[in-house]
Amino acid sequence: MDPNRNQRSNNGSGTNGNGNNPPVTKTVKTATTKTTALKPAPVQAARATNTSTATASSTATNSTATNSNATNSTATNSTATNSTATNSTATNSTSATNTRTVTHRPAQTTATNNAQTSGRQNVTRTAAGAEGSARTQPRATAASTNTNATASTSGPRATASTAGAKKTAAAKTEDDPSLAYARRIAELAVQRAVLVTKTVLRSIPKKAPAGPNAPLSQKQNAGTTDGTSAAKKDNSPVTIADFAVQALLISGMRKAFPNYGFLGEETAGKLREDERMREKVWKLVQKTKLSDPACEALLGKPGGPQEMMDIIDIGASKTNAEPNKKYIIMDPVDGTSAFMEHGQYAVVLGMVENGHEIMGVVAGPNVKFDDVVLGGAKIREFDTDEDGLGTMISAVRGYGATARPVGPGELLPAVPLNRASQPPPKLDKTKPGLAKFYGLKYVDSENSPKSRWDKVQDFAGGPDKYKKALQLYSSHVRYMAMALGDRTYTQIRWPDERKKPFKPWSIWDHVGTPLIYTESGPSKVTDLHGKPLTYNEGRDMLSYYGIITADATIHKAIVDAVKVELAAEQKLVAAKKLTAAKK
Repeated sequence: MDPNRNQRSNNGSGTNGNGNNPPVTKTVKTATTKTTALKPAPVQAARATNTSTATASSTATNSTATNSNATNSTATNSTATNSTATNSTATNSTSATNTRTVTHRPAQTTATNNAQTSGRQNVTRTAAGAEGSARTQPRATAASTNTNATASTSGPRATASTAGAKKTAAAKTEDDPSLAYARRIAELAVQRAVLVTKTVLRSIPKKAPAGPNAPLSQKQNAGTTDGTSAAKKDNSPVTIADFAVQALLISGMRKAFPNYGFLGEETAGKLREDERMREKVWKLVQKTKLSDPACEALLGKPGGPQEMMDIIDIGASKTNAEPNKKYIIMDPVDGTSAFMEHGQYAVVLGMVENGHEIMGVVAGPNVKFDDVVLGGAKIREFDTDEDGLGTMISAVRGYGATARPVGPGELLPAVPLNRASQPPPKLDKTKPGLAKFYGLKYVDSENSPKSRWDKVQDFAGGPDKYKKALQLYSSHVRYMAMALGDRTYTQIRWPDERKKPFKPWSIWDHVGTPLIYTESGPSKVTDLHGKPLTYNEGRDMLSYYGIITADATIHKAIVDAVKVELAAEQKLVAAKKLTAAKK
């Protein structure tokens, strides 16, 4: 790891462009390679043998396969057979990149030890997986069904560019097989957590939204079931999904990584005093499992209500991150207020070493994979995936980002994310002041009580232009929108100190997804002063003020403009204090 790099993706501080290594197009055996970093338990490592990876393009017209008989086709129903090699790779290539053509479903390849076949298939992924059953829906993905599969598409989000794209985590297995294994376990743990949230969501009647920032009482009156939610000390809501997800995430990851530290948003205090809520959470934890028994066996699980509460409290640690120790940080349900209204929310895991992100996994259970990832649509607060399980994106530092639909069992095929092929944003430097930034697309939350949307409005060019900003309540869904959007997307989170003193950001609100964003294309994440984020101060990010998330080509210009605005704000505050003192 290179904690000091500034021009590569590093916890939101680095730049991601076309690297020297293409996405994975070859097979590796992971369990037999010696490693010391991120080393999992041997019994789980044995699971990762003989996996094949495949890449495909949704616009390919001549499909070929290595060491096999191939049939030319139009990217559907192409067949490749290899009966002698147990680990081979089929690839479909295309020169078309960065287009919006999604007129058909790409072929899906199923890899086994003795053969590879490709053809149009239905991918099963529904919330019913929490109870072991599923409804089948067609999905537009193309890759091997093994965990490390990736696929290229011609959509604007998942590009077909392979020559300069970064390696995926699967490619990393030659150097460090445990990185790919850690990513797989984290993705499975997050996927299982999504099943919990969808189960709870079905118990909450869908009513007219009161708004993500509405009081908890309003949300309860809008249809939440008795015993499903409660108010925390800061009056923010917490649901049985928050508790159950944190219990399952920690127990799931601890089985593979028992020596890691854990930090999570929730504590079990409410469950210890509320028997009814405790029973609801325990039933959720008991019932929820992946539909694939082999995948479920890779994840740990609490053995009873008491152990469940103890596991939740493992994440309540207040100690600072120790040097040379790895931490897994989670936000079990980010955007609980929006979740309670069937809006966008996220389940997040971030892995940190020496204060720097090394892996991130986030699921948006209500983000439509086909529409957003393959079709190029924007994530909208209440345009949600009601029938499916949403979208998961993940990244390993230095090895790019991928997106896949969330499923009920084994991981579904993934597509690489590479915004480097898109044109960079352009600023009109002839315009004075903030006018040069009027052409950017802004991601914000005017409902957030923690930040000043009026400052973002100034950068956008006034109230009318600010109306075009993408409004999303969950901080991690905002990062997802930027990773899946184009390079003009920009986020400025300006702390609101007008009514009460600034409260530092919580670590779980800004970990995992900043790495995914910077790995998906040339971009940076810093505070308002341009300071790159690190994660070695415990639960609160005490040394950081606000957030700027922007393309690497314009990030410094935004930071410089923000510094001017901050200085003007400080002068105004000082003048008001002086006037008040004279009175």
